[in-house]
Amino acid sequence: MPILAVIAVLAALSLPGCQPTSHKDVLVYGDSLTVNAETAGVLTLPGKLVGVRAKGGTALCDWVPKMAADRKTYTPTTVVIAFAGNVSGCVGTEWLKHGDAGATANYERAMHAVRAAYPTEKIVVVGPPAIYNPTGRIPFLGSAQLSAMYRRVAPQIHATYSSAADDALTPGHVFTWTRPPQGCPTCQPVRVRTLDGVHLTTAGSKIYGAALLTLARS
Repeated sequence: MPILAVIAVLAALSLPGCQPTSHKDVLVYGDSLTVNAETAGVLTLPGKLVGVRAKGGTALCDWVPKMAADRKTYTPTTVVIAFAGNVSGCVGTEWLKHGDAGATANYERAMHAVRAAYPTEKIVVVGPPAIYNPTGRIPFLGSAQLSAMYRRVAPQIHATYSSAADDALTPGHVFTWTRPPQGCPTCQPVRVRTLDGVHLTTAGSKIYGAALLTLARS
């Protein structure tokens, strides 16, 4: 066989055990808080490839239609769901009509759709930290009702609920501007939230990013 033909045959062969170039061991879906963590460069795990599917202002139902294709593209073994409760876009109508109950119902349906899209993968659902919202200017974000639904529905879809982000940033789901830095619980507290009371400083992003991946290590 001519040498060029041999090279062509070898190039066409797929090496056993090789993963697709787009493979991610862990795929994280989220909103602006996840974007904060990604920007801070903390969504990493030793020996694992972590992918991020996140955009500010999005809700879980914004990502559900993309998940079947994502499963084929990234072939993750673990999927992390981290949404704090945005109610614009695909949640908007139900929020306007039924308030917290409508938004919660929307997120609950999306939770079941996640399992349909990822039928065999490990799914971790992250409860949102509390936010600073004394005037009610930001509806539903950081909702305790949303966290309660996540906790209730996670076992129904054979997923794992994680309170790590809430516990680390807002213990007892009580908002605070400062927390001890990541990895040093006895250190002097540092500011973890930006002036809007929602988004994360670099220090807060490190805490949140670590919390997102707490149950994705194994």
